[in-house]
Order: sequence, then structure tokens, then C-alpha cells
Amino acid sequence: MRALLPLADEVRIAAMQRDRWIDYARASAVLERLSRMLATPARDRMPCLLLHGESNIGKTQIIRKFVRDHPPTFDEERGVERRQIISMQMPALPDQRRFGSVAIRRP
Repeated sequence: MRALLPLADEVRIAAMQRDRWIDYARASAVLERLSRMLATPARDRMPCLLLHGESNIGKTQIIRKFVRDHPPTFDEERGVERRQIISMQMPALPDQRRFGSVAIRRP
């Protein structure tokens, strides 16, 4: 934050308004588990994880941080973007019809 002090007001205000990751023990544990899962060698039945809980406890922020920490890469040879991480957020009241219509959004 000290590096922001000499900058213009607009720049400092914009920096203050951005989302920030504040680490805590349970989030670190989930991120560590996700990292171990990502490091699993390819096999027929890859591990997966369902993260669920009450509203406003940080589930989305944990997943967004994990996705940020593992950004897509571009395969120059094939001309395609490669993603290690795919995440999907379910509707509050999912049913089979709504599950099939969930759009994949880029963070």
C-alpha cells in the first residue's frame, strides 16, 4: 500500500476498491487440497470436489483465487487456449433443467 501513496487520488481509490484476497485457515486448507488434486496424474477417474456451504462464507472467492493462480495458457502449436481449471457456479435452487443451462463464465 505504501507504493500507492505518491500516486494520483483516482489511482489510489481504484486500488482500494479492488477485491483483495485475505487468507484464513479453512481457505488455505481448501486451496491446498485443490492444488493436490490438480497435481494428480491423469487417470480414468480424476478426483473432483464439491464446495458447498451457507451463503456469503467465501466459497466463490476461494474458487476465483484458485482459478487466478492457475490461468489458462495458449497452445501456439494447436492455436487453442488450454485451461487446467474449469469451475461452475450452480443456481441457488438447482434442478435438472437449470443445471443443464448453467453458462460457463470466464472470470
